[in-house]
Amino acid sequence: MLKGKLTSSAKGLTLRRGLVVFQFTLSVLLIIGTIIVYQQVHFMLHQDIGIKADQVMVLDRPGRWDTARSTHNGLVQRFKDAVTRDPGVKAIAMSDEKPGKEIRWPSTFSPIGPAHPVSVPINTTGIDENYVPAMGMKLLAGRNFSKEFKTDGQSLVLTASSASLLGFPQPADAIGKPVRMDGSAYTIIGVVNDFHQLSLQTRETPAVFQFAGNDLREFEYYYIRLNSAGVGQTVDRIRSAWTNSFRDNPFEYTFLDESFNTQYQSELRFGFIFGVFSILAICIACIGLLGLVAFTIRQRTKEIGVRKVLGADAKDILVLLAKDFIGLIALANAIAWPLGWGMMNSWLKDFAYRIHIHWLVFVGSGVIALSIALAAIGFQAIKAALSNPINSLRTE
Repeated sequence: MLKGKLTSSAKGLTLRRGLVVFQFTLSVLLIIGTIIVYQQVHFMLHQDIGIKADQVMVLDRPGRWDTARSTHNGLVQRFKDAVTRDPGVKAIAMSDEKPGKEIRWPSTFSPIGPAHPVSVPINTTGIDENYVPAMGMKLLAGRNFSKEFKTDGQSLVLTASSASLLGFPQPADAIGKPVRMDGSAYTIIGVVNDFHQLSLQTRETPAVFQFAGNDLREFEYYYIRLNSAGVGQTVDRIRSAWTNSFRDNPFEYTFLDESFNTQYQSELRFGFIFGVFSILAICIACIGLLGLVAFTIRQRTKEIGVRKVLGADAKDILVLLAKDFIGLIALANAIAWPLGWGMMNSWLKDFAYRIHIHWLVFVGSGVIALSIALAAIGFQAIKAALSNPINSLRTE
């Protein structure tokens, strides 16, 4: 009968230990995931995307079209002039595509000449003469668009990768060269740095800029780069200029960096979910560990009482109990670390630009789990250390 009880007790203890290992393995996995997701999102939010998106207000063009084209162009120019004069504004620019928004209909390009028969699709954006400097882009060769040149309506500015794609290995090689865009001939007048049209989940894509500054009605987006001081007052003045130029059109704006970073919402939600489940898993693991420690203390009540009579203090009791459980936490880490590396490395493969997983992430996760475990063990150990040893020795 006694042997049956001991066997049942041993099986129960083994099951409890197995559950603690499982729970802490899951906890460490979730901690690893939370840290790596946070690091990847932080990395993407702070990478150079090739343009300066901070302090840039974005306005969609007016939605109501109640005037003739020439009249509307005049109203857009009035708004543009008023904003340009504002002391709180550094620059205003316009385009028909916005960074952070996918360009669904690329144009087809091919160099003119018998040696270049291949046509390639490249994203094309219509811009005004202020767009390149307002966005902080670097001119690598040639010049920017200008209204002083009547021929700029048939000219193009390329990014470095699009120039290379069209057969010009160096930016300077492209200047003055003719290319065909959707069947019409254009001349390359400038080459600028590459930039990210979309998030860092994808690589930089080649892009071409076309001058559309002679017809302001065609622009979908207005960009206003603000000074960092007095933003609220500047926005109020811009609202007044908008109302004076575009009556019956609501004044609604966003900031370019915020709208661009909305592409990372799924990663942010993913990280938040990881964090929540990490906390829940740790709480469940601690409850299981507290139960196992309490069970162990009950089994070793007389031993603890004898040690206290012989002079053992709370620290000694903590060490006595902790050494049995540190091995379980170490086993949980040994299981969780390779699993965590494999899972998160697989997740990071979806990003064109990604962090490298550092070994400190695993050590830190293990230290967090161990610290929480020691706190749970310490709680029970202190209770055992403060109990009356006479009562412990009377326990059969």
